[in-house]
Amino acid sequence: MLKNLLKKLPRYEVTNRNPLTTQALWVHLALIAVTLFALGICLWLFLDISASQKQFRLILLQSIQDDTVFQKINSIYEQEIWLDLLLLLPILILGLMVLGFVSFYFKTTRRLKEVRSIDNYILQSITRGVLTTDRKSKITSCNLAMQDILGICREECHQEPIESVLPANDPILKMLSSTSDGENRREEEEEITYTRTDGKMMPLRVTISALHDEENRSIGNIILVKDLSPIRSLEEKVRRQERFAALGHLTRRIIHEIRNPLSAMDMNLQLLQEYLEEKLRVQLDDRVRRYLSVVFSELHRLDAILRNTHLSVHPPAIERSKLDLHQVIQEVTMKMQAEVESAGHELLTRTLDSPVYILGDKNLLIQVFINMFKNSVEAMKDKAGRIRLSSHINNKNQIIIKIEDTGRGVEWQNLSRIFDPYFTTKAKGTGLGLSIVHNIVSQHGGEINVVSWVGEGTVFELSFPLVEECDQG
Repeated sequence: MLKNLLKKLPRYEVTNRNPLTTQALWVHLALIAVTLFALGICLWLFLDISASQKQFRLILLQSIQDDTVFQKINSIYEQEIWLDLLLLLPILILGLMVLGFVSFYFKTTRRLKEVRSIDNYILQSITRGVLTTDRKSKITSCNLAMQDILGICREECHQEPIESVLPANDPILKMLSSTSDGENRREEEEEITYTRTDGKMMPLRVTISALHDEENRSIGNIILVKDLSPIRSLEEKVRRQERFAALGHLTRRIIHEIRNPLSAMDMNLQLLQEYLEEKLRVQLDDRVRRYLSVVFSELHRLDAILRNTHLSVHPPAIERSKLDLHQVIQEVTMKMQAEVESAGHELLTRTLDSPVYILGDKNLLIQVFINMFKNSVEAMKDKAGRIRLSSHINNKNQIIIKIEDTGRGVEWQNLSRIFDPYFTTKAKGTGLGLSIVHNIVSQHGGEINVVSWVGEGTVFELSFPLVEECDQG
């Protein structure tokens, strides 16, 4: 259906031009001129005959005294009147023809404009980018989706060579130049990674095919572009969930197997310490006490790691209640303000003035924002930086919390893995903080997304569904 629509583009272009071609317009104007000329001739003959009749009758009234001759001439005069009436008939027919033709012309023009408008609305409403070129590679149409995807201005690029609109090393230009100019060339399709002029990288599926007219002659090219970013994001979420499910099943078994010997080791070490103190009847010296302290400390650290691991793959059940998310953020900000400033950084918050209610677990949400702030502080440990938190409500009835830092950033190849358990780029990190955050946010029906620039900083966006209006009273 889309290609059938695009075949109409050379006749009904996206621009606000007359839908009739120049040649057809001249033909219509010529027909109107001929009809008007014939109508003028008829009117001129009718008026000329009428004037001659009046003059002839006036002469007869002045010079002829014979009634018989006058009657004959009067009879001829009446015949001429009938001829005038017969001449008036084609004049009326021609006039009706002109009126009908003009009415038909305006109706046809209006219908063609309606067809062009419908084609234009369809073309501008589809989410796939569409761009057409003629045989000289000049852009003949470009829809809004293509403008957004490629970051070009559709008004400025109309009738411009596509080589002057896209960069010289553009992969779409390479695909276009590699296609054959033959009448029966095949459709070319390829998935590429496209870099826009603003530096944003996007996965695209590009399809290039020939544009044909009614006689199946090639008159240009159709370039179809589909943004694969939402699909890739969804695929990554599915893969992450699959990894979480598999890792969670394995981790629960490992935790169970490790905790039992850890508990036994902790209990037996305590019994050993009591036995030594009771057997020797003296206090243990500092060296033995230090050794035991190190062993107990490491056992407790292992136990804490196991608890965090269990939370990362199997978060606790949340106790939902209606709460003001801005109040939760304010409490966390007050707790973290001193820690952030002591590290030499600045913490700025800019949230909405009104309360924003969601259904959630306050303690778990506090843990989420504390982990996020600590993660930002860790990312800026090499230099003084700034953490900025802001909020807004989108058109999906969600509250969006944006946390920005000016840290070292995350390389693009690691962005898809930062929420995986045990994945970390820190020297002493466990890789569990963001994994726990992701699980808690998901439990609240929300989402967390991240964008990052190496050497410039990272932006996290957390979204939570709002409580319905009727529940906020």
